[in-house]
Parts: sequence; C-alpha cells; structure tokens
Amino acid sequence: MLLEFNIKNYKSFVENSKISMVASSIKEHGSTLIEVNGTSVLPLCAIFGANGSGKSNYIESFDFFRNLVIGKYNDLMYSKPYIFDTILVNSPTEFEISVVDKNDNKEYRYGFVIYKDKIEEEWLFSKVFSKTRKLKERCLFYRENGEYIKTDILNSKEKKELEFVNSLSSNKELLLTNISKRGNVMFSFVYTYLLEKCYVMNYSNSSEWDIDSNKMQNVIKRLYLDKSLQENVSNLLHNIDSSIVRIEIRKELNKNFEETYVIDSVHYDSEGNYITVPFNLESCGSKKMLIFSVFMIDSLSRGAILFIDELDSKLHPLILRYIINNYSNKSVNSTGAQLVFTSHNLICLDSSDLRRDEIWFVEKINQKSSIFSLYDFKEENIRNDLSFGKNYLNGRFGAIPFIDE
Repeated sequence: MLLEFNIKNYKSFVENSKISMVASSIKEHGSTLIEVNGTSVLPLCAIFGANGSGKSNYIESFDFFRNLVIGKYNDLMYSKPYIFDTILVNSPTEFEISVVDKNDNKEYRYGFVIYKDKIEEEWLFSKVFSKTRKLKERCLFYRENGEYIKTDILNSKEKKELEFVNSLSSNKELLLTNISKRGNVMFSFVYTYLLEKCYVMNYSNSSEWDIDSNKMQNVIKRLYLDKSLQENVSNLLHNIDSSIVRIEIRKELNKNFEETYVIDSVHYDSEGNYITVPFNLESCGSKKMLIFSVFMIDSLSRGAILFIDELDSKLHPLILRYIINNYSNKSVNSTGAQLVFTSHNLICLDSSDLRRDEIWFVEKINQKSSIFSLYDFKEENIRNDLSFGKNYLNGRFGAIPFIDE
C-alpha cells in the first residue's frame, strides 16, 4: 500500500514534490480510511490544476519510476530533468517511495538518484509501521555510484547475497531490481508491489487504447480468458449504458495469421431481438470504461493502486463520482485498494466525496510546478462543509489558469 511518493528535478517539478497517503488528524469521512496497525491510510488522492500545470508530469514520473524498477526500462536518460535552467538540466533527478506491507506491518522506504546515465545513489530502509511514525529505520542497503555499499543486516547469508549481487550490478543498474529478480524476500517487497500491485493509465494518449492496439488487445484477451471478470465488466457497462446488454469476445486469426481478439456489444433491436455490434462503434466513453473497469475491478479485488491521468476525460460526472465511491466505500473496497488520479471535473472537488487531505493541487509558476494538499491550508475558516469547488474556481487555493476577461 502506498504511503508517499516523492520526486525532485523531474520535468517541471524542480523541488521536492511529494504526495502523502497517510491520513491527517481531521475527522471527516473517517469510515473511508484504511486502518493498518493503528495508522490510517487514504484510499484516494485527487489532483487538480490548470492545463499545463504539471499534473500529467507527476503521473508520468511514477510510471517512469515503476518501469525502471521492474526492469521494463533500461535507459536512464528517460529521467528527464528540468530543461529550462542550464544548471538543473545537468543536475540529478531523485525518486523515492514509501510503501507498507500490511501482512507484517513493515514500512519500506526506497529511492535512487539518477545523474545523466548513471545511478548516483540508491537506498532501501525498513521499519515497523505503527502510529508512532518516528520509529528508527533499519538500513537494508545504501549504494553509492555502484561501488560502495552499507547495510545494517547482520545475517551473514543475506549480507553475502547482497554483496554478491552488488558486485554484478553496474552503476547503470538498480540493485533492488537485480536482487529482487533472484527472489530474495527481504529485499523484494517494493519490487513485487510495483510489479504486481501498481497500474498506470494515461488517457491523454488515446491511441494506445484503440481496439486494435497492443494494450487493448491484452485487456480483451484477459476478458476472454477470465469469464467471471468478463461478466463483471458486462454488468458494469450495462449499469452505465443500459442499451448494452452484454459483451461477447471471440478469438480469430488476422490477415497475418496471428491470433487476435474481437469484442462485440449485444443490444436489443426495435423488436426486442438481440443484435451484435462491433464494440469499436460504441462511444469513446464506453470504450474507456471497458478498459478502466478491468483495472478497477482488479484493483479493488487485490488491493492494488491505480494511477490515472485524466480520469474524467469522456466520462459523465456521475460516473466519476461512482468510481470515487467504489474506493471510499469499505463494503466495496475491502482490500485497501487506492486510486490516484488527475481531473478537471469539479463534481468530486466536494466535501461530500473527498477529505481535505485527499485533495491536491498542482500549480506552475515560472515553468516550475509544485504540488500541495488542501489540508495544507490551515485557515480556520476552511471548514469541512465548505464548497471546495467554488472556492477553487475563485482562486482561493491557486492552481488555476489565468484568463484575461
């Protein structure tokens, strides 16, 4: 489960820029919180801001971080430092994540620093996760320029394993990735979490989600193989658009004799008979919900986290509210799943849907982005029954576009 994610000098985020999923002491919506060993964790993080403020950059930074750790990327130059300053463009980029293992109440803090095409620093710490947040951490490893290693591990077998893998890892590789792939349980929780319990979706690039795209084909294949999931998605689509009775999927060979998956939607005609329509003819909103629902259902069933850029794109505001309620309702979200999303739709920027510490803003000034929570506004008159959306549009919290009237 995610506790914090912090970046520095990544694209427009120059200074330390952190979101925290650890709940504050405010009392509103207390029933929605995820309880772990006496500490409350947030199920939701909603990020608002003007166009071009850097919201997408923040989601992209997590995607880069995840892909690098799980070994999907091998080019460190994707780290993309701030380019509008001759010093910063040649300065390191930093990433750090804190996650908790609910099964043994362990908190892991992992991060690294990239400078050009090298890993300058890499670290992994752990401690007991409890209400006492200042417990002492244990250094599992600290690495510098791929050569020096420090650890508090006393077990000689684990220490030798660490030193052995470190000796085989260059300063262009992450030690965590290499040692986790060997199945070492002591070091692999963060790696496994990012690999199996984190999803990132970006709707600003809609071509990735065309019916014939690789991503879409993978989603449809999964539905084809998992009939129970297919039924759940069918029901969800029907609830959103009652004209869609269900979906049907079949496997065919394309013109290159490669396996492909074809999806249709079933409707009623004017005489009440079934009629099959290629799903590609459905609305953009229905196609988006087909994909999103697969990840949402999986996230809610497995306690995974879902990062989504432009969640509100092509969706009715009430569907957006329905999605948020799925994560805040413990009878639906019994596994501790989390949702982090960007949006321009203010229907959920409301005290009836979100806590103040679940609402975040991104603001860009002089090409530099900053991220901050509504909870950071300590004014006494920012009550939990305040119209957050109205006050946001009035400029009270910043993070809005400046338009000359």
